Amino acid sequence: MQHLNTLRLVLIFLFALGAPSAAFAEKQQVLVVGDSLLDWHRIRGTSIPQVLARQTGWKVRNRASTGAAMSGKVDETNPRTVIPGQYEDGPWDWVVINGGGNDMLFKCGCARCNKVLNRILSKDGKRGILADLVKRAKADGAQVVMVGYIGNPRPNLFSGCKDEVLELVRRQKLLAGRDRSVFYFSTREIIDINKRASFALDGFHPSQKSTRRIGAYLAATMKQRSAKK
Repeated sequence: MQHLNTLRLVLIFLFALGAPSAAFAEKQQVLVVGDSLLDWHRIRGTSIPQVLARQTGWKVRNRASTGAAMSGKVDETNPRTVIPGQYEDGPWDWVVINGGGNDMLFKCGCARCNKVLNRILSKDGKRGILADLVKRAKADGAQVVMVGYIGNPRPNLFSGCKDEVLELVRRQKLLAGRDRSVFYFSTREIIDINKRASFALDGFHPSQKSTRRIGAYLAATMKQRSAKK
């Protein structure tokens, strides 16, 4: 199965590099909202959205912010602390979203998190903050990418959230499975989670090498889907 996933990713990557298309040349508008997964290494110019922008030539607006949560009251003085508050009205060709990990860590300690999970996304993937955010993006004409967390098998700050994150992924895939304009993007299939070098020194954020790789594959996948639209 791992071999098939690797082959699929390689084919997507090669397709994007070798298949010129009018859709690729268009300056598509991309909005990115989320937490530190999509903000990490911004200062170094190697965050996932920055790599995405270079790989596609598209206009990418990154509003993701380290520490941001899915739920909470939007502070007008600093709206980026809450992910829905990061959203800006389109129209957009693409909206890239991640988040929920900080809610599970700080609002329920990664234990008895059903209420927190349900607030983010219901068990059937139909309701919740994330579902509402996806609807808003679609209403602005966007295709939507939900970017999943990596998850380091070694002990780290988010180790206790493993089961909750897996449940969130299950719900995200249900949400994506109902709509051709929405898809779930797995970061775990792209990097080797068993290598220490895949992660930053804190053990849960991606290393620069990983953000470059994830950004490149995300770009290739989005370009492929744009060509089919």
